[in-house]
This record gives sequence, C-alpha cells and structure tokens, in this order.
Amino acid sequence: MHEIAEEGFDDLNVVKVAVDLKGNALYFSRSLILFPRNRKGLRVFEHIGVYCYRRDFLTQFIAMEQSPLEKVESLEQLRALENGYRIAVVETSDTQYIPISIDTAEDLERARQLYVARLKGK
Repeated sequence: MHEIAEEGFDDLNVVKVAVDLKGNALYFSRSLILFPRNRKGLRVFEHIGVYCYRRDFLTQFIAMEQSPLEKVESLEQLRALENGYRIAVVETSDTQYIPISIDTAEDLERARQLYVARLKGK
C-alpha cells in the first residue's frame, strides 16, 4: 500500500485499503473506507495490488464463487477476505515510487507525462 493525497480520496479508480494493527487487510474499497470526522492527520492508503500466493491457496481461490462484496466493489481480493483468509499488506517506503494505475484515458495521459518527465530528468 502507498499513502495517497486527498485528491485521490474520491477517485473510484484508486482502490483504498484499511489494515489492522498487524498489517492485515480489513477491507478494500473504491470508496473512502473511513469516515473522517476530522481529516487532520488522516492517512489513506492505495492498494497497489502485487500479490504473492501459495499454490495450494490459488487452487482453492479459483474454485471459490464470487463473493457478495467482491461483486459490489469489483475487487477479487474481497473474495479471500469474505472466505476467512488473511491478506498481509505492507507500506511501500520508496520515495521514488509514483503510484499510477492506468484505468482511464486520463490515467494513460498522466503516465505518458510522467514517463517523458523521467526521461528528461536523466
């Protein structure tokens, strides 16, 4: 996961994750998960989506039917959570990492601009 700025809070293409104190995912959503009564100090995290699964789990996972929350959010990782499995999540610390998903034409344009900027910066 990677901390996001407030402009990403309402972006439905940015998948947010809430974790417990041990770093396990509690929930994933396209919406802002927490209701911030006070946004001061609020940290919101984007789920980056790099998975490491054991082979035996993958065999079980593909045999599971889509879960109700998975269908509502269109997020397959909710299938694992709804079936009682844990998903460990770690926060990225690389300051060079620029989180970007390409889900829309606007995202593609942003990626192109970042790429060109990086080429010029070298």
